[in-house]
Amino acid sequence: MNDSKKGLIIVYDPHNLYQFIWYYCHGGNDLEWDALCLPNDRKGEYMHSYCEASGIFKNVIKDDKNFNTLPTKEKLKVFLGMLGHLIIGKRRQYCKKMLNQYVNIDDYDRIVVLTGVGIVSGACIALSKEKDIVILEDGVGDYSERKKWIKPKNLKSVYHWQGFILSHMGYSCPGWYYFAHEKYCLKFSSRPDKMPANIYREIRQLYEEEGTDQELLKTLIERTYPQIAEIDFSKYQTIFLTLPLVDCVHNTAPYQERLQKFFAERYTSIILKKHPRDLMEYDFGEKAEVFEIPSSIPAEAIMTYIKDMDIYMCESCSTIMYAKPYGLKCMVIILDGYYEESISEGVEFSAPSEESILSYIREFGSEDCVTVKV
Repeated sequence: MNDSKKGLIIVYDPHNLYQFIWYYCHGGNDLEWDALCLPNDRKGEYMHSYCEASGIFKNVIKDDKNFNTLPTKEKLKVFLGMLGHLIIGKRRQYCKKMLNQYVNIDDYDRIVVLTGVGIVSGACIALSKEKDIVILEDGVGDYSERKKWIKPKNLKSVYHWQGFILSHMGYSCPGWYYFAHEKYCLKFSSRPDKMPANIYREIRQLYEEEGTDQELLKTLIERTYPQIAEIDFSKYQTIFLTLPLVDCVHNTAPYQERLQKFFAERYTSIILKKHPRDLMEYDFGEKAEVFEIPSSIPAEAIMTYIKDMDIYMCESCSTIMYAKPYGLKCMVIILDGYYEESISEGVEFSAPSEESILSYIREFGSEDCVTVKV
């Protein structure tokens, strides 16, 4: 290892950490690494402890600063600071000032982030002319069109106005707007063939087997997520990967009841893998043996263990992208009326239509993926 070079990974969630562990085993262990753990829906502490358990970081820094939850007055102060430094040509200096609240950013030669959507990650990417920046995969949003202007349907969205303004200022890209600094970055993608062109300096295959130290990867995964070795996957007939239904409708009860009934009528042994933001408690009846995989274990870490069971996921679950690489047959649940209700309620993030779900499966799934209407 070259001790003269240091790297920093920005860690928010289990998905984020798992990808980095793979990256570390795919040649990323040429640097000495620190981890900066930031809030993940107020769950920063458990990511901090999982980073420590992995044993691959010299320093693990935990910080509770969360720009998303700042009072409006404080957000305005940050924005004015950004604007002022942009006007005087010192945008990068302001980005360093923000990052130096957590670490001394000048200590690091390479920085690994999940996405450019957040303020902290965006500030890292804004330094891509002087730092080696690696961007991992943040899910389906990575593959969406990178807009330079607000679409008419989003003109009333505060979130999209934030993305439009911040991306044009060169600080971050909420809403997946075109972010010019990404063109200097290395991107890892599970489906490079589906990525929009000319956004990054280079796009490489995520979870590529060739060049990955598989023995080291297995060791680190079992060290970081020891619960995986304790699960007897052969005992279970099916696994259900959820999404937070509350994202798209206010009244989730009818859809939850339908899902519970669907599984209770078909299975007596179920593995439940909830989305990290899904706080619902599922009840599949007295006859069902249910094992819930902790939210701290990412879905990618169990892909190789679930090939022989029925795999269900909700609508546009990003896990569908791993069906082809891992050779999985997945059943995608379409909730009848869910899309229509989300549209009628006028929520900011509407549910996908059946047509868009089918298009998504054709685009990112495998030939063995099918839909089930519930």
